[in-house]
Amino acid sequence: MKKIIVLCVSVIQIMILLGLITICITLFWSAEKKDSLPQPKIILDPITMSYRLSYDHLNTGMTPEDEKAAFEKWREKAEKGDMIAQNNVGEHYMFGKGVEKDEKEGVKWCRLSAERGYFLAQYNLSTCLMYGKGTTKNVEEAIKWLKLSAEQGFVLAQLSLGGCYGTGTGVPHSDDQAFKWYKKAADQGNSFGEYQVAMYYENGWVVQKNAQEAKRWYKRSAEHGNPMGQHAYSKYCYWNGEVDKMIVWQKKAAEQGYAPAQYNLGISYAQGIGLPEDMEKATELMNKAAVQGDEDAKEWLERMKNGEW
Repeated sequence: MKKIIVLCVSVIQIMILLGLITICITLFWSAEKKDSLPQPKIILDPITMSYRLSYDHLNTGMTPEDEKAAFEKWREKAEKGDMIAQNNVGEHYMFGKGVEKDEKEGVKWCRLSAERGYFLAQYNLSTCLMYGKGTTKNVEEAIKWLKLSAEQGFVLAQLSLGGCYGTGTGVPHSDDQAFKWYKKAADQGNSFGEYQVAMYYENGWVVQKNAQEAKRWYKRSAEHGNPMGQHAYSKYCYWNGEVDKMIVWQKKAAEQGYAPAQYNLGISYAQGIGLPEDMEKATELMNKAAVQGDEDAKEWLERMKNGEW
């Protein structure tokens, strides 16, 4: 049981780190832009990990010989009906670790585990069905397994299901259902779920618009290390006159490579907002943001080039 718990925790940690929820909010810190912040609707990849199975136990720096031995160990247990072993065997096949890669065989073992009720296998199977990996693409069936996993409390499944309802992927579009599943993930302390709940409160989507609730959830997301949450929370610090706090959170988000935060921190350096004016540092940050496609940073650099700043 202890091994199972450790496995589940490590899986959640690595998948969240690999997670790719792609949401950008461009914030402006100059007075003339403060009251006209863009507020895009949340759009999630229907399966937030974009086909990444729970291969934490496969990613431990093992030699090929060790991988083969691990596969054989899991295979022996899987053939005796161990649902966790069945899922792990499926993952070995999916990634070709310790055995020749065979996605079709991988799906077969994940399905066996999912049918026995293992939430992680249900999530993995839903991902394969959603993207047609090792099996025929079947969005309807993918949703079935995703729901089963989410209902068992698996946070990544909850996030993904929220995304499906938010985009109408495989289910009727429902902002109420999207919020419900984001909130479940947020209540487990998931930083992406917390960020999304904050967005709903900030914009009054489904729930009553509530700036204090938005701030509270952004703060929780920020404290849990989400760069989008850190960036969003920093604007509330700015509006409350807490410039020092704003800089702290801008830096944390920028250090994680979040382009909008790099842009805003660059503005802070350029205008001397909470920091000593430093055009060299500002330009460095703008270049980092521009490389990622941030249009505001590109515009700022162009103005600098033309001597307009």
